[in-house]
Amino acid sequence: MFDGMHGGDVRGASLEFGIASEDLLDFSANINPLGFPEEVRQSISAHLKQISQYPDPLCTELREALSARHGLDVRRILVGNGSCALIHRIMEAIRPARALICAPAFGEYAAAARRFEAEIKVLLSREADGFALNGNRIAEALDGVALVFLCNPNNPTGQAMAQADVRTSAEQCRRRGIALVVDEAFVEFSDDPKRFSVLNAIRDFENLLVLRSFTKLYGCPGLRLGYAVGAPEVIEKITRCQEPWAVSTLAQAAGIAALPCEDFRERTRRLIHSERAFLFQRLSRIAGIRPFPSEVNFLLIKIERSDLDAVTLRSRLGKKGLLIRDASSFDGLDNSFFRIAVRIHEENERLLRALEEALHPSVERKA
Repeated sequence: MFDGMHGGDVRGASLEFGIASEDLLDFSANINPLGFPEEVRQSISAHLKQISQYPDPLCTELREALSARHGLDVRRILVGNGSCALIHRIMEAIRPARALICAPAFGEYAAAARRFEAEIKVLLSREADGFALNGNRIAEALDGVALVFLCNPNNPTGQAMAQADVRTSAEQCRRRGIALVVDEAFVEFSDDPKRFSVLNAIRDFENLLVLRSFTKLYGCPGLRLGYAVGAPEVIEKITRCQEPWAVSTLAQAAGIAALPCEDFRERTRRLIHSERAFLFQRLSRIAGIRPFPSEVNFLLIKIERSDLDAVTLRSRLGKKGLLIRDASSFDGLDNSFFRIAVRIHEENERLLRALEEALHPSVERKA
């Protein structure tokens, strides 16, 4: 049975609800609703014959393409088998005795810390503050830690710290000899990525590592592709912890093809902007739930009824062929919280209708 620890387990949900995978509409994973660019499909097709050969272990061409796009020395870039794998490699390379996790947050930060026997310190953002991330509170929590995980914009809350505030946190960490890992997996779904991203601050902070994911933006979670950016000596240290041939030929080809697709990125941002606003407005009108504002392609929602929890709601919607993310596995959240992805308009309308029915099943509705 699907355990709810991560979204996107369509196969597990198919077995759980007895519905074919292709008939399930997945709001549990925060993937680009436009899918992947046509250029990616063409590139994968063109490189199929190369799967009879080992992939480039250094990801040379893709790293050079990333270097050109971001204006960074290629030595600052490490490509990995998804940003999740890179989180584990970072922990293996740095081996902090104690790690601070700004939560609620992606569960793999804690999983990687436990795997490499780091003590975990959790800094919870507060519901009363709308789960806004706070640089002053991060500074107050730095005593005794060697590494900080900060997801910005944050999953699952959708909140984000401005670039200037993250830079301030990086400086505070540097003064104490602390590594700061900023996970920007969702930043390009925001209206203005430059407002939040600290990718260009890499040159200024040798203690800063930034993670990016191809999975979410380019709609290719099955390929597994992400990258880390940091100081050359830190990237070299992490590289030594990475297994050989970590990134497949097809994943590298997909990444190279995706990077020039600026029109695709702009269409994605326009869609997310309009549909996020539409969903937030409509969800705010449904009795018994409360959505929280978001900067990106998903919304955190609280059930404000004592007779219903996210587990039950997830089951009701799953039986209708719609998957949501029960958010109770996130530190600081309980079973009254769930998360939904922003999808295309018709699919969002279908979810809203199903939510109304699941939350108020006894209300008679017009045909």
